[in-house]
Amino acid sequence: MGQRFEVEPSRVRETSRERETAAGCAARLAREKALEVSGRRRARWVLGADTLVVADGVSLGKPGTASAAAAMLRRLSGRTHEVVTAFALVDPAGRVFGERVVVSEVRFRRIEPAEVDAYVAGGEPLDKAGGYAIQGGAAAFVAELRGSHTNVVGLPMAEVEAMLRAAGLWRAGARRVTSPIGERYRAVVERVGEAAERCGRRPQEVTVVAAAKTFGVEAVREVIAAGATDIGENYVQEARRKAKDLPRDAARWHMIGRLQRNKAAQTVTLFHLVHSLDRPELARELDRSAFRAGVRARCLVEVNLAGEPSKGGADPGSLDVLLEQIAPLRHLEVLGLMSIPAPGTLDESRRSFARLRALRERLAGLRLPNVRLKELSMGMSADFEAAIEEGATIVRIGSAIFGPRTGG
Repeated sequence: MGQRFEVEPSRVRETSRERETAAGCAARLAREKALEVSGRRRARWVLGADTLVVADGVSLGKPGTASAAAAMLRRLSGRTHEVVTAFALVDPAGRVFGERVVVSEVRFRRIEPAEVDAYVAGGEPLDKAGGYAIQGGAAAFVAELRGSHTNVVGLPMAEVEAMLRAAGLWRAGARRVTSPIGERYRAVVERVGEAAERCGRRPQEVTVVAAAKTFGVEAVREVIAAGATDIGENYVQEARRKAKDLPRDAARWHMIGRLQRNKAAQTVTLFHLVHSLDRPELARELDRSAFRAGVRARCLVEVNLAGEPSKGGADPGSLDVLLEQIAPLRHLEVLGLMSIPAPGTLDESRRSFARLRALRERLAGLRLPNVRLKELSMGMSADFEAAIEEGATIVRIGSAIFGPRTGG
């Protein structure tokens, strides 16, 4: 962060109280830790923090023993849980300047018993909430992450930076956590949260994919540093070049452009999610490639709602047949629908979003194997708030984050 900290362990006993929520418990412990250290280290600013992992309403703290860590990992295997981090800032007079709670959602893939045993034997999870560390070996267990990535790694850095700046503690000349690209990303995330809350949804229900077409790897580094976890690319080769220059697992890559069958083998090993499956021939090629690579291809079916000949996407009237052809493929999973509205007004885009949502709801009734229509990828820089209000779970944002494109 470019800031200097001294680490001072607190003497607060980390226990919960009866009928206390996870967020309330984490906030109380962060505050108590900061105040306790402040009482011993007078005339200092103190930042205290606490993290809890919550599964099915039950808070999972630090396991302490190998058997407890293994039990926690078995509980989290194949399921979604929350990572709740609270932090509190206490001024030199011992007063709480500010406090904040940040929640991220993490879904683990199914973890084999041998994997649990091997991970626990390494000793990494014993002092980590929930029995795992995403910045270590447990990164391989994560199938999906919604919300702040840094919150799951340690502290929610953008939120911490904002509080330090508000307190006047951000050292002049220090490297910013967020560059101009990062600042625009955080502004988009804030707008996404506000749009979700307006329609009674949680911000964590919406994934922001930073659409990086034509922008270089430095721009991608900047948006990842600001907390982005999902990067969208239109071309396989462009994504491969950027991924090669970034740390492994720095982000989840999304294929959001038209996909050629001859790129299937490269696609299944690089991309977390393909948004542009639109024909059975492509589905079969992705399935074969996934089988050879020992993975499972995760896809969305692209729908051409307006019947535009210049765009890819399946005809809405053919979706039943297409899904029935895809369903028997054992190494491919359809997780939802994607669409790009035809050029028009915001109201026209909103009607397209509502139509895609209705299609998803109808098709979900088919109950086909390997088809779980939980995702709606719709909405871009000009209309993502309307898309969220109509049910989008993924929005693809380019210019609102990276600025105007200069080519491509």
